[in-house]
Amino acid sequence: MSRSSVSPLVEDGTENEVGNAWTNGTAPSMTHEGFELPPLKTSNGTPLHGTPLAKRQTTETTKRPLEMTVSMEIEENEKGLSSLDYMKDIDMEFYALLGPLIKCMAFFGLWHGYVVDPLHNPPPKTRFKKIFNQKNYCILAQILLWFNTLRYAPAFFIGSYRDPIKIVPKVIFSIFTLQCALNSSVFFYCLSKKNKVSIFFHHFESAIQSNPVTAVDKKWLKRASWACTIVAIIFVVIHCLNQAANAYLPIETFRNNSLVFIAPMYYSSPLHVLFGIIFLFNFAAWIFPLLFFVLICIILSRQFVKLDLRIEKSLRKARIDGCFPKDFEVLRRQHEALCTALDTSNDGLFTYVNLVTYATMAPLAVFLLYRIITSPSYELGLSGWFFYWTWMINIFINVIIVSWIAAISSTKAHDPRERLFLVNLWNITNEEIMQMNVFLNRVSGDPIGYTIFDLVTITKPFILTIGGLLLTFYAIISEFNG
Repeated sequence: MSRSSVSPLVEDGTENEVGNAWTNGTAPSMTHEGFELPPLKTSNGTPLHGTPLAKRQTTETTKRPLEMTVSMEIEENEKGLSSLDYMKDIDMEFYALLGPLIKCMAFFGLWHGYVVDPLHNPPPKTRFKKIFNQKNYCILAQILLWFNTLRYAPAFFIGSYRDPIKIVPKVIFSIFTLQCALNSSVFFYCLSKKNKVSIFFHHFESAIQSNPVTAVDKKWLKRASWACTIVAIIFVVIHCLNQAANAYLPIETFRNNSLVFIAPMYYSSPLHVLFGIIFLFNFAAWIFPLLFFVLICIILSRQFVKLDLRIEKSLRKARIDGCFPKDFEVLRRQHEALCTALDTSNDGLFTYVNLVTYATMAPLAVFLLYRIITSPSYELGLSGWFFYWTWMINIFINVIIVSWIAAISSTKAHDPRERLFLVNLWNITNEEIMQMNVFLNRVSGDPIGYTIFDLVTITKPFILTIGGLLLTFYAIISEFNG
């Protein structure tokens, strides 16, 4: 049969009109309901009797938020376009529920929200707001934090501060203030120069929160946000009161210990007040990024656990029916949406925060452990031991929480792997085999989780490795000290 002996499914006029529409960019949206095509015709133009009307099925991207990904946003970013152009009117419910924590971070100069939610936080337009705005306030906070870090450099070479006994407190506070300044700078850089923070919130809203099945419980999320905020405020207040007690209580030992807060200057009440205000921003820059990371990890871990339960329920029903799970592709897309949220939050912010945490806290922990083992008890005194062990506990809490919470997120993302081996494969189609292979490759391939500057993924084996290194270091130092 020749190609010309069969007439097209669409008449010539209609075909030309549709073709021109796609050429000049006026094609109709693909989100409309399906429409009927004309019946098949014979070569002489008469319709075939009994031919059913062909129905063209269209995609339903607007009705299935789980299928929405960030591919369009990433593609636009590569072209230099704004990732918020086509989604600027989205209702940022998930972002709003994190409001208590984010507003406190903004108060301490760690967040400027119009980058993520431009609809409710428009960029400043008047000259006054262009000068006195949240972004410039963040810059001012960074200047204070970096000043507080750099002022410690002369303290290692001036006057009585050269006393070896005072070296350890200066090293501790130097590294602590460095971590705080780096945390603030990382947040400012990621919110100002990278689009993936906004991509994370927009993707989470459109692909996860907008679907009732996968949405985060609003009441729980609001309580969790308030709980993290209260914990952070209590932490900041306690450390500020501790600093004030050391500076102003009439106890000579405390007075001597308080000199490290204002080094390399000497004791002065106004200086203690000034640096007390600056340390308020330091303690906030230390605890808020940690709790923000913990909260996001817990949210994603809970969603992975709920998804795993839905997968288990679907597979159990499919085994009873003796067939392949009918909603397998939907579940796979839900898992991929959560993995995309984890990847974008990691690439956009947390991989840098984790780098700062490990690059500053790990060397400080090693240094403190060395001083505790090698220093005679009479040299440190009661206040010295209390000071060392307080900071040692703070460091280990910081590193352990970051490592363990991140490792739990990675484990929960890979949990569906064990379920997939129980899928019924009798009479499976090629399409279902492809869905199965894609899902298995995702959960069995490269580790899914948070990384340290994209160098290593934080997993449970990684935690065991770090713990083994510390124990080895402790054993070696103890042996040489003995």
